[in-house]
Amino acid sequence: MDKTNTIFFTIDKKVPAEETLLAAAHVARTSRMTLTFVQTDDTGTLMDGGMDAAVNYFKMKGIDLGVMKQSGNLWSAMRKVCDREKAGLAIVGAEVSPMGLMGLGGGMSAKVDGFECPILYLSDTIKWQNPINILMPLDHHSETRQKFTPVAKWA
Repeated sequence: MDKTNTIFFTIDKKVPAEETLLAAAHVARTSRMTLTFVQTDDTGTLMDGGMDAAVNYFKMKGIDLGVMKQSGNLWSAMRKVCDREKAGLAIVGAEVSPMGLMGLGGGMSAKVDGFECPILYLSDTIKWQNPINILMPLDHHSETRQKFTPVAKWA
């Protein structure tokens, strides 16, 4: 299986899972990418009924859900999996960092810097809406330009 065609997602146990589940389902369905949930030391139950309920939730939407375990805190474990598996996209549902209350400033940049793939970050304050427009800043760095194609694929 081509992992660059795979979305890996995880959800912090401190935030409700619903918005991230909606985002993961929408992006996987519209991009025709496969979907894998990454269980870390910081993830909780995806939904009432456990993992079987989550698998059935995605199956009803026409999406097969894979599951992978990685020890470590949410961000470092997710980064390890995404980099090792050459992820096409990472979706993370997590609390707003106290240092990053104004978006991706402060403490958030340290969490997302090491990822080699694009990240869709949903904080606990964001309600998912199917995107109409996506703004992706581009600069002269090659790693930024490399992230453009996967983002455009699901957009």
